[in-house]
Amino acid sequence: VDNPLNSAVSSIPNFISGVLKIMVQVGLPIVALFLLIAGYKFASAGGNPHKLEEAKENFVVLQYLEGLVSERERKKGQLHKVFKNSFDAKAIITHHFLLQKINYIHNNPVSGKWMLAKDFVEYNHSSASFYELQLSKFFKPMHYIDL
Repeated sequence: VDNPLNSAVSSIPNFISGVLKIMVQVGLPIVALFLLIAGYKFASAGGNPHKLEEAKENFVVLQYLEGLVSERERKKGQLHKVFKNSFDAKAIITHHFLLQKINYIHNNPVSGKWMLAKDFVEYNHSSASFYELQLSKFFKPMHYIDL
C-alpha cells in the first residue's frame, strides 16, 4: 500500500516530528502576536490602573512558563520553559541492545540531514573506525567488551 501522505512521513517518529514542526510554525506567530498585543496594552494604559490590570492578565502565560524554569536553568539564563525535558534514559542490559545503540551512534553523523562524512568510519569524532577497522585516530577507546 502506498503511503497516502508522502515519503517524509514514512515512520511514526517522522510523523510526530512533522506535527511538532507544524505546531511550532503555527504556535510561535500566535504567541508573538499575543505578546505584541499585551505590550501595546501596557504602553497605551497611560497609568490607568484598570487598563494596567487588564494588560497584566495578558502576561499570565509568560508568568506560568517562567514558573516552570528550575533554579539551575535560571542560573544559566533561561527565562521561560515551553517544552518539558525529554531525556529518555534506558538501561542497556542485553548485548543486542548495546550493539543497536553503538550502531545508531556510529551511523547518526552520516544519515539524514547530517551527512558529516561519506562513510561512518571516516567521521573523526566517532569510535566507528576503532570498532570496524581497528584504527585509533585521536585516542584509543576502550572496547565495550573490556568494560
